[in-house]
Amino acid sequence: MTIQMKNIKLIVVFLFCFQTLGFGQMNNYKFMRPITELADSMQWQRIDLPLDIYNKTKSNLSDIRIYQVLSKTDTLECPYIFDASINKSKSYEVEFHLLNQSKRSIGPSHTFHLQDKKIINEIFLDFDNLNFDWKVILEGSTDQKSWSTILDDYRILAIKGPNGDYRFTSLYFPKSNFEYYRVTIKSKDDVKFGKATFHFEKSEHNRYSEVPINSQLIEPDKKNKESIIKISLAEVFQVDQIQLNVNSKGDYYRPINITVLHDSTLIDKKWNYHYRSLYQGTLSSLQDARFDFDDGFGKTFRITIENHDNPMLDLGTVTLRNRTQSIYSKLTKKDQLFLCYGNGDASFPNYDLKYFKDDIELHGNPIKLGTETHRTVSKDNIEKPLFDNKLWLWALLFFLVAGMGWVSLKMLRNDSIIK
Repeated sequence: MTIQMKNIKLIVVFLFCFQTLGFGQMNNYKFMRPITELADSMQWQRIDLPLDIYNKTKSNLSDIRIYQVLSKTDTLECPYIFDASINKSKSYEVEFHLLNQSKRSIGPSHTFHLQDKKIINEIFLDFDNLNFDWKVILEGSTDQKSWSTILDDYRILAIKGPNGDYRFTSLYFPKSNFEYYRVTIKSKDDVKFGKATFHFEKSEHNRYSEVPINSQLIEPDKKNKESIIKISLAEVFQVDQIQLNVNSKGDYYRPINITVLHDSTLIDKKWNYHYRSLYQGTLSSLQDARFDFDDGFGKTFRITIENHDNPMLDLGTVTLRNRTQSIYSKLTKKDQLFLCYGNGDASFPNYDLKYFKDDIELHGNPIKLGTETHRTVSKDNIEKPLFDNKLWLWALLFFLVAGMGWVSLKMLRNDSIIK
């Protein structure tokens, strides 16, 4: 009886070590929010990460966890899948052949026949001309007798010069399902048609949250013929999109560079600020002044617009947006569930779910989170797992098995002596 009690005690100690391991890990996170309400009729729950979480987590979001408290000494870590909410699109290219090229009174015309009558919403045109500014008419037909206008006076442009090259020759239009398409260039120029590609693209638009701006300053740099926009945030945020509000009328084409402050050095009692480029491209009156980029984690942003010999553009308020990041977890009970974050020592969790992400439908309404709770976690007072190194766990398991084996042999010997 005494030997059996020893075995039971060893097992209890062993299980207690693993309970301490789970609960200790939860206490290493500085911030937590209770999950107050699950979405209706869903097993896979979507958690949209709050906007203010980014200055409290690691920049790669590797320290996010979901825990369920089972008792005062035990927790359960709930696996999740991370979804970056990037632009998801389904696209395909449609085969066609060029039927004819003709001259109309308004300019050259090109008629295309789609071999498979499929829906399209994009046509990419290519010309051998280096510089042009043309208007385009796009028409569709099922029999080449009756034509329906899809686009009229649609502008395409190409600029090649000392200040850089720019081409905008893509036709975007609502979904169309014609067998024949006719593209007419309204120009008397010698149009050197190169090629065309027909596409259909279906995009799932991102979900965004607007980032609050602390201050915005627009300064002219007359020496370098530039406009500088300086944007300061109250705290660090993840910024994925910047949109300019251009009030100037007429056409414009300006190189633009969007940067974020990532470092500073003190040299000769003077601070030198170092910016990292997020986006380089063109600000044009032909396209939306909306720019997407990755890794825009920061507090201070700078936008440089090259004016060359043109007057400054009339710029209004700049809008910064954060692409909503979501995690999905299979939660069934809301009781004692917490979203935890804020652990500089944490690394990405390794869940089996990552191998089955394609089998999970990532959609639905988000669940509700409660008020954030902050607790001070000191380096000296972090409640680490009882056995922080996995070698200790293996050693414990070895001695436990060896001890139980020794006890079993001793019991067998005692039984043989009695017999």
